Amino acid sequence: LDQASQEFANDTDVQLAAAESQLLDRKNPQAAIDRLRRITPPTDNRFQRMRHGMLLADALDASGQRAAAVATLQQLQAAFPNAARIRDRLNQLQR
Repeated sequence: LDQASQEFANDTDVQLAAAESQLLDRKNPQAAIDRLRRITPPTDNRFQRMRHGMLLADALDASGQRAAAVATLQQLQAAFPNAARIRDRLNQLQR
């Protein structure tokens, strides 16, 4: 996936998959955060924006930055107020 992320540096889906791999497979939330902060999903792509925000929130939470994870989800919820997945994750973090 590292090679693919270098070869397809402008492909948002590949970059998101690489960040997800850093978080879940390599258990390196800081590397995932760093990669995610370099990715700007297109504003017209709801799926990529939600995936990016959810991954960033998960990585922030995994690195002990719960307040930042909550803030990220609140911003995402403002953009997608009817998304149950965001609402559920936000409720889980705020417990």
